[in-house]
Amino acid sequence: MASERKRIFDRRNEGDRSRIAKEERDCTMVSWQEIWTREYRGRWTARLVPNIQKWTDRKHGELNFFLTQFFTGHGLFYAYLHKMGKVTVPTCSHCQKREDDDALHTFFKCTKWAAERSQLLAELGLTPQIPTPEAVVSKMLEGERSWSLVAAYAETILTRKTLLERERQRREHLVRPAIQN
Repeated sequence: MASERKRIFDRRNEGDRSRIAKEERDCTMVSWQEIWTREYRGRWTARLVPNIQKWTDRKHGELNFFLTQFFTGHGLFYAYLHKMGKVTVPTCSHCQKREDDDALHTFFKCTKWAAERSQLLAELGLTPQIPTPEAVVSKMLEGERSWSLVAAYAETILTRKTLLERERQRREHLVRPAIQN
């Protein structure tokens, strides 16, 4: 953004400032999209938001604590916590699939949240057979109602996961043998 402003300033003598600003914004977006597409990190987020222009041009929707976890995969996901050295196994503790507990699994595959997921998909007008993350985010970008539905879904799932994790930790603490001096 700073380089964009500098380019606009450098062109201040060329005439119509709004035309120049639009041209420079377009240049910035093309450059940003190229970097976004080439980058190897943050692939989950790039999968959900493949087109930077569509994301930045939306007129609705704010990110919050829960949507940030949904979009980044950083949060109460055992696969992420395992990478950070916070848990010993990356697999889901809520279903029998024995898959890594990442954002994809939690929001789109885990049987623990099947009822909530089915309700969300029905309200979004999506078929439950193939609830792709891309389709859900595409719906979010269509309007405020869809954005709010997905935000509420993410909040519900992550709040319940947090409560279940706290309960698991409490039980684990109760059965842990006392340390002898």
